[in-house]
Amino acid sequence: MACMAEVLKRGWIKGVCARNAAGEHVKSADPDAAAWCLYGASLKAKHDIGSSRWRWQEEVDVCIAIRRSLLRAISEVTGRDWGDEVKFNDAKQVTREDVLKVVERAQRVAGLEWPLATATRRRRKASTYRAS
Repeated sequence: MACMAEVLKRGWIKGVCARNAAGEHVKSADPDAAAWCLYGASLKAKHDIGSSRWRWQEEVDVCIAIRRSLLRAISEVTGRDWGDEVKFNDAKQVTREDVLKVVERAQRVAGLEWPLATATRRRRKASTYRAS
């Protein structure tokens, strides 16, 4: 989640996952990306954490954990259920400061080390079973 806050502080947008400095739509993990929406920042953070090290199920678990944390944080910060993070991000009245508050709250909801800690626990558990 800290990665998400850093990404969103560099550049925040509405309407698409990511744009480059020229304003063109690019993938969230594109090295030329200069601005992201809340969902795009979550994809970039997952990519930057190094999801290629994880097995498919661990990656799915991380995506679900990110989304649950964000949805809960959006509800807690705004007092409203938006249904998903894209609707919240793209709402006319939502500002970058609102999005950063949500990310900060989601980080507290999920715990600071949740993506790596969850994947590490799974790998340890799996290696324990294989060693037996």
